[in-house]
Amino acid sequence: MLEKLEKIRELAAEDLGIPRPETAPSADSPNVMDLASSETGAIADEQLEMVEPDDPVYRRLLELLADGFGGVIFTGPPGTGKSRAARRIAARLAGGDRSRLFFIQFHPAYQYEDFIEAYVPTEQGGFELADKTFLLACRAAIELDDTVVVVLDELSRTDVIRVFGEVLTYLEPSKRGFPFMLASGRESIVPKKLVILATMNPWDRGVEELDLAFERRFAKIALEPDVAALNEMLSGSSLSDLRKQRLERFFLILHRHPNPLCRLGHAYFQTVRDDASLIRLWENQLTFHFDRVLKRSPDELASIRAAWANVIADQNDQT
Repeated sequence: MLEKLEKIRELAAEDLGIPRPETAPSADSPNVMDLASSETGAIADEQLEMVEPDDPVYRRLLELLADGFGGVIFTGPPGTGKSRAARRIAARLAGGDRSRLFFIQFHPAYQYEDFIEAYVPTEQGGFELADKTFLLACRAAIELDDTVVVVLDELSRTDVIRVFGEVLTYLEPSKRGFPFMLASGRESIVPKKLVILATMNPWDRGVEELDLAFERRFAKIALEPDVAALNEMLSGSSLSDLRKQRLERFFLILHRHPNPLCRLGHAYFQTVRDDASLIRLWENQLTFHFDRVLKRSPDELASIRAAWANVIADQNDQT
């Protein structure tokens, strides 16, 4: 019977659909910029949008970095423009140079091996250590001898202690530039010219642990729902002045609501162009949000529904 068995074909990494790995740092390693585009998720053809130099949030961030903080976290409810602010400020800090920008989207399954270093398969069928996004950013800051910015979106959605590992300690400004050992036994440093910007939702699970990990290392800038930003968004719509006034009133009701999950940011209304799109926003998004966060508070849900009904009421009704 054994004679009838055919020899099993040896499978290479390509046969299993495993992508070609990046190599660990060495004298013969490719330049970090050759690896960056696949690791950072940056869009090569996308025009970088930079914040204006006199933007108050940007000016505050510069002051915090000058004070010696290792990074800045933008915190606030969903829809307050945290991610957009972080990206535009990062682009300004990097002078619009994509090779100095690293964008990372965190999620609950994100691991140390996605962020710091990991063993990856080789063409020869073995494994070797490879730098992941954070170490690539560190290497870029060293090679370029210039400011490199890492943007961590949705920081509060992952276990930061697990993801950062031993690197967490060396994010502190007082420990920047000092060599330390990675879990693999390799030596690394977090350079002084590496700037970390992050975004977080203060109501996500695990925020308390995140605060304990970062409170000494990072400063925070709170971005709140902004009625002025809402009005600017609506200025290009065909909504009547009365409709805009009612929507502003509804927005302020949400902003003052005792349940923080009801305090929606202005960006939720960026799709509003006319009465029809305003109604679609409620029917296809907002109503589901309030049903979820107020499912145990029927009276509060009814109150919000009544406030919305006033927004879309016949404009002959001047209430």
